Amino acid sequence: MAALATIHKHRRLEVAKRLIAVGQRIQEGWREAAHQAELAIDVGGIPPLSHFNLIGNDAQATHTLFYATDA
Repeated sequence: MAALATIHKHRRLEVAKRLIAVGQRIQEGWREAAHQAELAIDVGGIPPLSHFNLIGNDAQATHTLFYATDA
């Protein structure tokens, strides 16, 4: 019963559409931020499960700095 109620609520609130819209905004935000910071990135994944990879010769070092300053 609880599972069916959850599915009905999920459909009624159009959760899938919301997750896709938010994921698309996040992907675009990553692209814009990378452009402003002059970083090459590859953004991928379906919008609700987005990911990005840094590209270039110094990608590993940049990745390390990204996570080191993510406080």
